[in-house]
Amino acid sequence: MKGRRRFLVFLIWILSFRCFAGVVFDNPDLNKDDELLFTVENKAAGTYPYRTAFRTRLENGAPSKSYEILTCFPEKMELLSENSILRIRNRYGTALYSFASSSLIYSEKTDFNTFVLPVPAPVSVSPDGRWSCFIRRKGFVSGELILQNTESGRSVIISDNAEFSYDEVPVKWSSDSSVVLYERGDSVCFADPDAALKQIQIDEKFRTVVKGNINSVSFTRGRQLVYVDGDIVYCLRTGELHTAGLYSSYVGIGTAVARLPETYMPGRDRFFVNDDVTRFVVIKNNKSVSYYSIKADRFSYVNVEYTGSLLKNSATVLGAAVIWPEGKKSLPVLQLELLSLAENERSFKIYTFDGVSGALREVLSLENPSCFAVNPSGNRAAYYSGGFVCVFDTSNWKRTAVMPSEHVVCALWKDSGTLILGGKETVRLWNVLEKAAAENDSGKTCKTLFLSSAEKVLWNSEANTVQAKTSFAVYSYDEQKKVWKPDTTHPFPDKSIVQNGRFRAYIADAKNGKYENALYVRSMAGKAYTFPLIGESSRNAPPPKKVSVVFDALDCADGLPEILSALSARGVRATFFINGEFIRRYPGETLQIAKSGFECASMFHTASDLTEKRFVMDEDFIRKGLARNEDDFYACTGKELTLFWHAPFFKSDSAIRRTGQKAGYTYVDVPGGNRDRVVFEQFSDYYKSAAQLIEDYMRELASGGASASIIPVSVGILHGTRGDYLYEKLGLLISLLLDSGYEVVPVSALGL
Repeated sequence: MKGRRRFLVFLIWILSFRCFAGVVFDNPDLNKDDELLFTVENKAAGTYPYRTAFRTRLENGAPSKSYEILTCFPEKMELLSENSILRIRNRYGTALYSFASSSLIYSEKTDFNTFVLPVPAPVSVSPDGRWSCFIRRKGFVSGELILQNTESGRSVIISDNAEFSYDEVPVKWSSDSSVVLYERGDSVCFADPDAALKQIQIDEKFRTVVKGNINSVSFTRGRQLVYVDGDIVYCLRTGELHTAGLYSSYVGIGTAVARLPETYMPGRDRFFVNDDVTRFVVIKNNKSVSYYSIKADRFSYVNVEYTGSLLKNSATVLGAAVIWPEGKKSLPVLQLELLSLAENERSFKIYTFDGVSGALREVLSLENPSCFAVNPSGNRAAYYSGGFVCVFDTSNWKRTAVMPSEHVVCALWKDSGTLILGGKETVRLWNVLEKAAAENDSGKTCKTLFLSSAEKVLWNSEANTVQAKTSFAVYSYDEQKKVWKPDTTHPFPDKSIVQNGRFRAYIADAKNGKYENALYVRSMAGKAYTFPLIGESSRNAPPPKKVSVVFDALDCADGLPEILSALSARGVRATFFINGEFIRRYPGETLQIAKSGFECASMFHTASDLTEKRFVMDEDFIRKGLARNEDDFYACTGKELTLFWHAPFFKSDSAIRRTGQKAGYTYVDVPGGNRDRVVFEQFSDYYKSAAQLIEDYMRELASGGASASIIPVSVGILHGTRGDYLYEKLGLLISLLLDSGYEVVPVSALGL
């Protein structure tokens, strides 16, 4: 489940990111009524940098505390109220767009004491748009799972200890929105939203479906609940849940319909099922895929239609998912997200399962896609790639509609034939069924709903309106509906006006390092004085604390796809410590790390504990081990290692470190070493889950613990097992660091 959301919407704006960039004010424009327009660009790591237009009034020689947001960037989009309302969420607030009235209103706004704001947290909305689930954080990695009615705003806590994620909310909805599944500890439970809000549900022990997590369960379009327990597949209708729950402690829930040839592991596996529960696909840890058929007349082992590896010599698998079109005879479609080892470029590859042999057949390849959406019936899939939005029929993968487009950051199907495109400058509604859509005539089929950002926003005194300029058009602001309309009548003003006799606005340096500049206003009436529009920008602030997340590539590369995905999606620089054993086992992955531009350091030539007595740790041994690792890395990548190193497992002594220093290396030490390498087989009290490790690291940072300035993450663990791995939650760790104000840097930036 954790990889599915990342797979649906993957950020590709890596080159435009900065690790720690500030807020940029620009384009001040002042009218005769003391109303000030300006734009704000927030370049926070891990998000698409965009400009938002604001309007405020200068009153009594000071800025008003009220700011009107004129544009609405779609960092997150959800459909509410039977798809009649589009909800747009970004760091500045929440806006609602009504399709009936073609109007936009911000229902929630930040208080604007600061413009350094976190990205919005994920929300899961029911298919009918009446309900939503989100996690209200109570700690760094946990919080309360909230169920909320989107119309009344009333809410209830359905789990008081849910694990937080920046990628998704761990819930699933039935197709009619009558049931929501959620995690409670190590089990999955169900709830009736209406009953939960009225607090008239039966006890949770009678609403437990299965031991596992949200990947253990799935709903079909036919209102059936399917879940996997071990190697057994169960099924029951959603209307039977409450009755079955009452007897679950005696006979379990549902009917066993099939048995899998191997145990299903919900922590790493995902399954997909067709509408009538006769076909079944399992993706195991993004490494292999199995396609099964289920015998309808009796319980037995599934028939294996196809099973095969997803691993490729030329690319790393970042994610895998299945599109299953509506209909009993429909066949599953496999979609892979790949990162090439040689060129380090992303792509989507689409495969269909042959109806006779079950074999995989590639039908489509898309280079560097940024956005992807499948309509509710699964019969159409839309992609943005290479400057075009393309829609495909998933039954034959023929392109049915195409439109040249600005960069699209998110897409959402309003219904089976209408697509909402959240672009870098506009949010549009596209009817993909009209003939013109197939003929590449977007003017007849695409409607601009509102602006997401603008290059400039200025007053047009002649037209008595506010105008915005994007890269391709000029718009005028509709004061009643709070949206923008194309304006071909009034030319865009040549320049901005920064003074009106009472005030003058200008851009100057900021004192606060979180801001790249500051917007100042000078009062010229009465006693002259100057004030910053945003007080925080002019206040001295200490520089952000630097934290380095380092990756130990010892002898296993299992976590590399998730690591590269999380780092690139958030634009974070990092250091990889690479061992000679890793280079020998994984030359392609080593080259991929080097080509990704990350700092590469040494973890010695051998993957052994250098403090063991079987080694003679003289100066010659250490020098040769470091030198050979340098040579092997250069032979593999054509690049040099930096002169930072640490011994395998961070185990060293003063003599080892001193010898490394003589060889020109700086030793990087982490008290406590690799905490994420503690496995079940050690029966150690030091074992902690990935979430617990992140909580510990964040608390140590908050307390000022020097040891937390470097956080080691293992790229993989060859021997032993864990319930989960720290690299699986790397996105959460990095996002928490960034939102907490830390600058994530490579080791070389720590000043060691």
